[in-house]
This record gives sequence, C-alpha cells and structure tokens, in this order.
Amino acid sequence: MFGSASHGCGEPAGNHSECDQDATQEEIFDLAHLRRYTDNDLELECELLTLFRLQIRQYAERLALIADPEEWRIATHSIKGAARSMGAHRISGVAEMLEVSGPCGDTAEGRAMIADLIRDLEACEAAIARLAPARRG
Repeated sequence: MFGSASHGCGEPAGNHSECDQDATQEEIFDLAHLRRYTDNDLELECELLTLFRLQIRQYAERLALIADPEEWRIATHSIKGAARSMGAHRISGVAEMLEVSGPCGDTAEGRAMIADLIRDLEACEAAIARLAPARRG
C-alpha cells in the first residue's frame, strides 16, 4: 500500500502527507486493490486510472474556489469515492477530512489540506506514469 517513511512516504505531524519521487506505485495507491476489480486486465486498469486521474484533478483544482456547501460536499465526496475505488487511500483520507470540514478553501487549514490533496494527486499521477512504461515492456 502506501508504505512507511523508509520507503518514501510518511505521515509527518499535523496530518500533512508527503511522498517523494522514490515512492512506488503501491505506496501511492493499492495496485492489488485495483487488480481485484479489473481481474488483471491491464487495458482496463489503464483506462480506469486515466479516468480517475482526470476526474480527481478536475475536482481538486476547483476546491479552493467553492463556497457553496452542497457543491463542496459533491466535489469532496466524488474525490473520496473515486480514490477509494482505485485504492488511493491517502487521497481518500484527505478528501474525507475536507468533506467533513465543509467549504474551507478560504482558511489557512483548508488551503493546507487542499495542498496535501494536490500533492498526493501529483504523486499518484507520477506513479501511474511510471506504471504505464512497465506495462509496455
């Protein structure tokens, strides 16, 4: 899954997650979780991961601008659900915290949580990109 600090991912104080460039795909998202649902169909995995990445990116980039509680709930709940379905538990956890806190993109804490979400999404995107060449080989 996400691994420990010795493998590139850790949970520093203050609920700020960090993943470095050396983290593996399994540390960013649970590939075994995804493969249970795709029955190891690599083409389906690639399609799902691409859709996942695009959907989450679209919602995540809008969060800081959302003030309406219902729009916030839909965006954060969508991120949480998509992340859980792909096995991206770190992203799902941050989205859940954001969902519970309500519109908070205009607060320092909210901006920090959104930054965590974006950082984790970028790490996930990098892991997906590293995974694609391995499938061609």
